[in-house]
Amino acid sequence: MFFGKTIDPLGELPPGIEIDRAGELIKFHRPVEIELDARFRPEWVAPGERLMLPLSSLRNSNSAAPAAAWVKSGVKKLALISGTPGKGCTLHFDPARVLAHILNENYYMPVRSLLSSMPFDYHILPEALRSLVARAATRRALNMKTAKTGLFPGFPVEKSLEALLCAMSACCPEETVARKPVFTAVLSHDVDERRSVPGISGIAGMEEEFGLRSVWFAAGKVFRGSSINIFQELIGKGHDIGLHDTAHDLRFPLLPEKEMRARLESVKPIMEEFKMRGFRAPYYMRSEKMFRALEDYFDYDSSVPDTDIFTPGVSRGGCAMVRPYRIGRLVELPVTLPFEIPYLAGRRPEKLVSWWGEKIEFVRACGGLLVVNTHPDAHASGNRPMRAAYSELIGKLQDMGAKFVLPGELVNSK
Repeated sequence: MFFGKTIDPLGELPPGIEIDRAGELIKFHRPVEIELDARFRPEWVAPGERLMLPLSSLRNSNSAAPAAAWVKSGVKKLALISGTPGKGCTLHFDPARVLAHILNENYYMPVRSLLSSMPFDYHILPEALRSLVARAATRRALNMKTAKTGLFPGFPVEKSLEALLCAMSACCPEETVARKPVFTAVLSHDVDERRSVPGISGIAGMEEEFGLRSVWFAAGKVFRGSSINIFQELIGKGHDIGLHDTAHDLRFPLLPEKEMRARLESVKPIMEEFKMRGFRAPYYMRSEKMFRALEDYFDYDSSVPDTDIFTPGVSRGGCAMVRPYRIGRLVELPVTLPFEIPYLAGRRPEKLVSWWGEKIEFVRACGGLLVVNTHPDAHASGNRPMRAAYSELIGKLQDMGAKFVLPGELVNSK
């Protein structure tokens, strides 16, 4: 459950950690503020930095052990973790329930977006109009939702769950805690439609000049005519191919599970030809039933942002985790750096790397996984200024010592 492993909500706790099941049960109906004792606070959490978590409940205990972490409830402080560094601890909450609640995003209520409710495929609308709408929606979300503080999850950086797990690890005897993982990066791209394909070669070629390879999630409808040759060339040069739905019409996660499976079966020959092991949903739209369907076809998914204010139908969501975890049999690789979001909101390409600087440093400091995502379309990362910004990002990550891997390497190690 801790450093060096895939986070599994149902995984066993390491030796030295016990769960309080006797104290008075106190329930919470909204995210609560937590504080960490200085002995347990990781270096990437500043003194006084506000941490919020959607805890459903905790046990009010009279434990004599010093508190390592606590919840601020009005004027009271309720122990969340009691213990001593390296000597073990008692958790006054159910870690499996809390992790499942957050990782499965049960703390918010999604709504159906307008795009997924249209009686026609939104791709028939002019690209310029779709781009204008996307930019307006992203600008509105970024300006409104990043201005608010004290909400969970924060954007673009959310540290609370990682900080809590770090405090739990600090309580464990040193020999029982897995080695802190290396700062790792995955480069990924979404190919939504055939008109996106011409931008692939410029981005892939630049990555190859850095000695790197990436994963390209492409919609099933893209695999026609000469486009197939492009993906065959990517495979030949060491890149990976994943599936990005079949039609990219934003309906996939909302379909009955039987219809989802029928869609996947319709492109199964393509999935087999290109050895697709992973999936990413269009616009990061996701549902519990989608993951149930996917686990019979793929080894991993990468549809869940760690912090999300931009997915249609999501007001504020995300898994709050910057490392892999499990959803059933799937390994989830959360998208932690959707590179184009500030660009779509009006930021200039040359400012993007600095805009993401705090997020990159946080993921590096806690030994997390940076999953970068871009699109090869001309209105996204397929133009010259955005390719230059993407090149700058890769150079920065290399200078920071990031270990670049393909998703299959992560899944094989779990």
